[in-house]
Amino acid sequence: MPGFRLALLCTSAILFASVAAAQDPYSEFRIPEARSFSSLVNARALWSSSDGGSSSFHSEVRNALGNLSAFARWHAESEPHTSDLFVNAGGDWNSTSDESAYFGNASSSDRDVTRYSATVSAATTRYWGASAWGFDALAFASYSYDRVGLSGSSNTVVGGTGSINTSGDVFHRYRGSADLVLGPGYGRVRDVTGVFDMQVLEERLEATGRLVHPLSASTRQRLAELFSVSGEFLAAHDRPDRFFWREVERVLREDGAIEAGSFDAWSLMRALEPATLSVAITRSAGWRATPTPMRTTPAKTTWAAF
Repeated sequence: MPGFRLALLCTSAILFASVAAAQDPYSEFRIPEARSFSSLVNARALWSSSDGGSSSFHSEVRNALGNLSAFARWHAESEPHTSDLFVNAGGDWNSTSDESAYFGNASSSDRDVTRYSATVSAATTRYWGASAWGFDALAFASYSYDRVGLSGSSNTVVGGTGSINTSGDVFHRYRGSADLVLGPGYGRVRDVTGVFDMQVLEERLEATGRLVHPLSASTRQRLAELFSVSGEFLAAHDRPDRFFWREVERVLREDGAIEAGSFDAWSLMRALEPATLSVAITRSAGWRATPTPMRTTPAKTTWAAF
């Protein structure tokens, strides 16, 4: 009986996958090989000082702080595999100094705090041939370091006799962790933003009367691939839009689908109008099922020191 139930479950899953694939309008789309890199760096610094007092009392407080953070992402996508790498790193610094004097006595205190942290995560899915079966891998690692330094001194005069006291402590803390998860999966999730942009273009050209006939399947595929890698024109040209739309025009002209082989002013302005109110939206299609992943041993390592 357990074997029969397992066979029934597998058969149902295959039938469901077949029906889903048949109803998927993007199932014939193939992702062109593309790579991207994005980064962001933020920095901030602040310094302040205050002092005040009277004839017998004086106080001065100084504070300085700063932080630096950086983020980077590498992404690669194609039909055989998808990969992502994320890196986050940052640091914080805070220093405070307090000095005071009163009736011939003086005291001071200093506090320095330094923090560093970094996280790295990587994920990849590798497909077996043209099938929807693949293998997923996820790796994550983090590290942080904290340092706190405290120091102080006092000079006290009592009855003509002075005494000086000093103190200081430094604390360190190290923390880190690592995790690796592996597991098989079935199904494909594709970025079909380029397909959507191609569909919008075809609809708008038809609405403006510039489209001679419906686009062929090969032209739709070529335009979808072109829209999918449109961001790469920014790295290759000073005026990326000019070169991108020149390529779109060439693909349409080779299919004989555009009147006079080029855009007119109205069809070009209509094509350039944003479809989502200038908000960049990534559209995905498909599904992927992954069972409980296999975890490596040891799965996680954490350490700390003071």
